[in-house]
Amino acid sequence: MSATNTHALNLSTRPQQGRHLYKLLLCFSGKKRRFRRAIATDCNTAGQFCGPTKPASTGAWFSFGNQSDRTHHPVSLFAPIKGLPLQSNSLNWCRINKQNGRSFLFLSTTPLIMTHSISTSKNAVLRQVCLASALCCAGLAQAQTAPGVTLYGLVDVGVTSVSGLKSGTVTQVASGIMEGSRWGIKGNEDLGGGYKAIFTLEARVEADTGGNSSRPISGNQISDRFSNAALLGLPTAYQPFVNGVVGAAGVAGTLLNEYGVNVGASGGSLFDRQAYVGLITPFGGVLAGRMYTPAFETNAAYDIMETQSGLSAGQIAAFPVILEIRRSNALQYRFVKDGISGSFMYALGEVVGNADKSRMLGVNANYKTGDFSVGFGYNTANNELGQTSLTTSVLGASMNFGSDKLTGMLVKISDDNPSSLSGIATALTPAATAALGPVAGPVVAGQVQAAYINAFKQDGTLFHIGYR
Repeated sequence: MSATNTHALNLSTRPQQGRHLYKLLLCFSGKKRRFRRAIATDCNTAGQFCGPTKPASTGAWFSFGNQSDRTHHPVSLFAPIKGLPLQSNSLNWCRINKQNGRSFLFLSTTPLIMTHSISTSKNAVLRQVCLASALCCAGLAQAQTAPGVTLYGLVDVGVTSVSGLKSGTVTQVASGIMEGSRWGIKGNEDLGGGYKAIFTLEARVEADTGGNSSRPISGNQISDRFSNAALLGLPTAYQPFVNGVVGAAGVAGTLLNEYGVNVGASGGSLFDRQAYVGLITPFGGVLAGRMYTPAFETNAAYDIMETQSGLSAGQIAAFPVILEIRRSNALQYRFVKDGISGSFMYALGEVVGNADKSRMLGVNANYKTGDFSVGFGYNTANNELGQTSLTTSVLGASMNFGSDKLTGMLVKISDDNPSSLSGIATALTPAATAALGPVAGPVVAGQVQAAYINAFKQDGTLFHIGYR
């Protein structure tokens, strides 16, 4: 099988404190392109790329080696907010090794994205995770346990090395590098007359620990713009109160307690990935439970990496979250007819006395022919106060050229009332009052809460173009 190329291009803009944050992710798997220099970028004005320049103390940078047995390629340009420390937002290196006719791509970013590799061929896609000479492959198992019931699973585990952390470099075994490890049970029962009952229960598995939740390799380190009083626009004297908001993993009401997957107040669920029951009818399907949201399904359909690895579209704008992947307590209607498909979701907030608090609405529609597809997805959620919060619109299209595929996607993100931050002032008031007195304490606690709400606001656009 002859090796083929995989190209992914992502560009996002996100205004922060009067500037746009631009992130460009570009990966080539080719044969002749060679780069042997270090590049740094910085962005001082909205809408303007600056650089390349010498590596600076602000901005993010990347470099390429010059070893004869490797082919090196440009992978990413990041123009971050001016003043954001290098240790919080940097891409270290990328290289593509040629072995046995396959292209192995190594990508290391800090602090949240790990080392990846991708191997492609004309008739198959092999997903692999590598560090140096170590190679661990994802495994897939499926077994029929009874008529209409299927037991299935997938295990993806590898070795990662992350540098750029304040505490130094960490090397460890990690689960779910290309795809999340999981196991599940799904079933269906034909009821006759075009009616069918279905269910799915799917659990997350962290293959490195055997648990069902995980936190980032960066541990207790989060971006400085969420943990530094000055970068939050607060006096440096407020830093002890900012530390109280950041807190520590496992401490209720702190950012780090909610920092990860299946953690925090709503964490620890056994079937965290999917848990629903449904009825398929001649007029469509009705589902109830925990499911993927309509906008995420559209995003996954037009992401050239199919949401796998750090090259996927959503990974360049992962925190704060730009798109809700799943939602609990949801009702969904789905239909498919002559190349046209769609869904409508309503997720209940289940707040006593106010149905608007924490609820979510989502809708998508897709049209597909043999070689062409176009789709639109939309999610909008309310925060715990009933205010309109994270809203995401996704427009995508794809075209097949034989075994090759070209995709394009536009994602619009807005959030003027971020969720889960309204309790900061209440949580800080006792400590602030003890330190500053009964008058100044509550005022300072309110100012810290307002700073965090402002920091988590979003107004951005993600452009994605992919070819494989």
